[in-house]
Amino acid sequence: MGSSSRGATRKRQARTGVIRGKRGARPSKTSVLILVQGEKTESQYFDGLKQERDWNKKVSVTVLALPESPDKMAKSGERFLEDYDYVFIVTDFDQFTENQFDRARRTAGKKKNKKSNQPRLFIVISYPKFDLWLCAHFKDMRSGCDDRKVTEVEKKLGILQSAPQSANKQSRKHMPDDFPYGDVDKASRNVNIPSYGYWDEQGSTNIPSMIKMIDSLNS
Repeated sequence: MGSSSRGATRKRQARTGVIRGKRGARPSKTSVLILVQGEKTESQYFDGLKQERDWNKKVSVTVLALPESPDKMAKSGERFLEDYDYVFIVTDFDQFTENQFDRARRTAGKKKNKKSNQPRLFIVISYPKFDLWLCAHFKDMRSGCDDRKVTEVEKKLGILQSAPQSANKQSRKHMPDDFPYGDVDKASRNVNIPSYGYWDEQGSTNIPSMIKMIDSLNS
């Protein structure tokens, strides 16, 4: 392997928080990677949730932003399974096609534990978008929640705050310090919860299933 290839591997390992001592070695804790589309909001939410639910007890959870289509994220997740026990692809429904989700599901369906035959790669969809889940911490979002409605509720509740960027002075969203991360049970009751990789209707998300699974790995 050339020096450039080793450098690329080191960069990937540093970015994901995984450094191997020898090839094939795994950390003592169950390792989980959450790949998110949003570089700010989703990453901040799951980082906050990690602390709230003490996900560092028996699992090692890494959150990494990868703003790609669900099928491309799934392909990246497939490669990351070399370093992680489980990978969750957190994606919005909006702006993507049925074919892209079909390809993502097919990729995920191929990745199972050889001993238990259980899945290792999961597609986590929010319909219409991730912010639906944030709004559900405050009110029922199970019906009539298209993109416009979610944005309207989000603004009315003041869920996300804006702060100027130092470089171009444009505003960007970020999670407020007092966001109720502990209200996962309430939020779960306020959304529809279909099977991984699918959606029933507007107002549905697989995020509660993902949180429940990571909780079980951490117990």
